[in-house]
Order: sequence, then C-alpha cells, then structure tokens
Amino acid sequence: MHLPRIAEEELTMEEKVGEGAFSVVRKATWRRKIFSAAGKERVLATPVAVKMSNRAPNNKDMVSLLRELDIITSLPHQNILTLHGVCESKKGGGQGQLKIVYELMSSDLAKLLQEAAANRHSGPSSSSPLLATHLLLRVLRDVSAGLTHLHANQVIHRDVKPANVLLRGELVKLCDFGSSKDFERTMKQTVTGTVDYMAPEVLDRKPANKSADVWSFGVLMFECVVGKVCGRSATKEELVAELLQAGCLPEIAKLCAECHHQEPSKRPLMSSVHIRLQQLVMQDASDSQRLKEELKKAEAQDCNTYDETWKQYYGSQSHSLELLEYLKASSSSQTGQNKNNSLPKRDIQGTDFVPFSFSFFFLLLFCLPLLSCFQKTEKNHNNFPNETYKAYRHFFFFFCFFFCFFFCFFFCFFSHFLARC
Repeated sequence: MHLPRIAEEELTMEEKVGEGAFSVVRKATWRRKIFSAAGKERVLATPVAVKMSNRAPNNKDMVSLLRELDIITSLPHQNILTLHGVCESKKGGGQGQLKIVYELMSSDLAKLLQEAAANRHSGPSSSSPLLATHLLLRVLRDVSAGLTHLHANQVIHRDVKPANVLLRGELVKLCDFGSSKDFERTMKQTVTGTVDYMAPEVLDRKPANKSADVWSFGVLMFECVVGKVCGRSATKEELVAELLQAGCLPEIAKLCAECHHQEPSKRPLMSSVHIRLQQLVMQDASDSQRLKEELKKAEAQDCNTYDETWKQYYGSQSHSLELLEYLKASSSSQTGQNKNNSLPKRDIQGTDFVPFSFSFFFLLLFCLPLLSCFQKTEKNHNNFPNETYKAYRHFFFFFCFFFCFFFCFFFCFFSHFLARC
C-alpha cells in the first residue's frame, strides 16, 4: 500500500468541521510547491480535510485506519472520497500523531436532511418528500454507484448512513471505510456499524455479505423521503404506503421495499439498484426537457392551449408541480426572474399587457394636451380664416395621433418579441 507523504509544515490547520467517536476532522490549507512546464516554481494552496485521532490509538484503531486507507488507495472512484496523503507530526521526539489528508467536502447528507426537516416543520405542511425528487434521485444514484464499485471489488462497507455520505456542490462521495470488510471475512460476523441501519443478520451475528449494505441503503432511501428511519419489522405494504403518502415516486417506494426484505437472498444486488436509479435519473432529466419543449410550443399559441398541454402531459404525475418548481428555479436563476411563481401559467402572459397599457397611457398623455392647446389657439386667432384654421388643425391633430399610434404599435410589437425571446 503506497501512501503519499505530506510534510507537516505544508499544512495550516484551521477550524474543526466534524467529530466522531474516535477521531476529529479539521479544515486545513495544504500549501505545496509545484513547477510549471516552463520550470517556474509556484505555491499551490488547496483546501483539505485532516482526520486525526482524538485519543491514544490502540491496535483496533490502527487496524481500522489501515483498512480504510487500503480501500481508498486501492479502489479510487468518483463516488468515493479522495485521499491526498498522510502526515506524521513530530512531537516529543517519539512516534508522532498520524494525520490523514482527504479532499474537503462542504457538508454531509445527515446535515442536509436535518436542514430539510427544519424547513418542513417551519413551513406549511406538505406531502412532498423531504428531499426534492431531482436531488433525491441523484444522491441515491451516486451512493449506489460507490457501493456497486465496492461490491464489484469484494468489499462491504458495513456502515452506510447519511453521515457517511459527503456532499460538495453536485459531488456525492462515500467515506468512513473503517468498518469495511472483504467478503471472505464475513462468516464470523461482529456487530459493526450504526444500529438503526444494520441488517437483521448483522444484529443476530449471522454470516452477512453484500446484501447487508443493500438493507442499509434501503433505510437511507426511506429516511431521505420521510425524514426518519423505517421500522425494522415493517412489511413491504406498510413501507410502500408510507413512502407514497410522503409524495415519493412509486418506483422509489418499490425499490426501497425490496431492499428492506428480511431475507438477504431476496434483496436486489446493488448493481441492479444502481441501474434502476440511473434510469430514473435519466427519465427525470427527460421529463424536464420534454416539459420545457411542450410548454414552449403551447406558449406560442394561447393560455388555454398552455394549460391543456400541462394537464395532458404532467397533470396526472405526483411530482409534476415539484418538477415545474425546479425548472422555474433553474431558469430564473439564469434570467433573474421570480422564483416563487409555482403555477403552470404562461411566462409572458403578464408581459403582453404591460407595453399596451404604457402605450395607451402615452397616447392619452400626448393627445389630450394637444387638443386643449388647439382650443386655446383657436380663441387667440380670431383673425385667422375659420375653414383654413380648422383644416390645418385637423391635419396636424391627426398627424400627431397616427404618429403616436404607430409608435405605440411598434413599441408593443418589440416588447412582445423581446418577452418571447
């Protein structure tokens, strides 16, 4: 096992970002010298996370640490936390403290669920899942991808839970492999992991295999939708009913119930779970694109066609309003439009009336004072021939009127055109 070494003076320790039963994680800045293609030297500063023991390590701690380092270095994957290297501090002249330097992530799934639950309790009651469907699908897809990679390399994670799913932007990564084991070492099982997410065979100290991770993943799925862990003895029908009541997709509810089967041999393989979640992610993306296209077509017609298109394609889907919210939020973040409008109405329906109202007001504002001016001028020019004056007055008045009319027409036309674009 080759581990990159990082000098202690290259690390600048900062605030604490996490703490476990046996270790603490601190944010740090890793400054190292690199050379460009031209041979120039410069210092590269990288934000990292440094994990270190908060007590004197014993043999069990060292075994767990070496197991985690072995898995991370030998099984790199886009959904597994990246290891930058190790650092040994030299304090007291003896054996120093070992520091593990990982890539820095911004949060974890447990904190995200806590924030979502707090927002749900503070806001109006809703039957939607705890996490939005598009976010839920992508998180579950990426977690299943990481577990599939471990299982394909004969490794069981054994501690799948929200706290061990790290997030940064759109990145989702598994961490904490200290409890992981090879398939061949599972015949004499020890109780390792978090009890709420443990498979029944693990608690009963029976031989366990990769299906134990599938059970834990099912519990994680349930928590991401409902906001709590599912009952260990809950039946398939009870799980599906509770998930559907929370606004979950039927496919997710069915998949979660399959992962929660009491018999390990009847749970699906993690590779199969990943494929099904990937299909749901692709379908969700396809729905988003199709919704945009259909509403854009209907938008070019009238409001009734727009509403009929919405009902025809998406009115019967349970997550359709949530999908529209997601599309409006993403589009308004680019165009600066209002994000709070959740009704499926034409985006430019209100903008058609604004230039017309403004133009009509401008027409009145210009023509009425002009007419009043003509009346005053008529009184002050008694010596002017009456018919000639009337002809000039009418000609000038209608000239100004049509000038304003065409100005307003073109103003409305271009405003409408820009609104559609």
